[in-house]
Amino acid sequence: MLQTCGIQVTNTKPPIVTPPSGQGQPPPPVKTVLMQAGKTAFQSSNKVPPQLIRIILPDRGKTFYEEVKKTAMMDLPVRRASLCRS
Repeated sequence: MLQTCGIQVTNTKPPIVTPPSGQGQPPPPVKTVLMQAGKTAFQSSNKVPPQLIRIILPDRGKTFYEEVKKTAMMDLPVRRASLCRS
């Protein structure tokens, strides 16, 4: 779909990164998961940084959404656009 809009897509089959979910363990920090997603995408696409990170959110409310958006734009070494979907 992006290609039909004239946007260059370098990796048409991006990897899916699922954070570990240990029984009784708290989920990993958002920054850790986003860093892993970016690293995995970079390594799987001939060292091309991701243009967009798509996040499927559990129903954790607005605060969690805001944390993901802030982390993607402010706390990663390279700022990335993010798309959140619940």
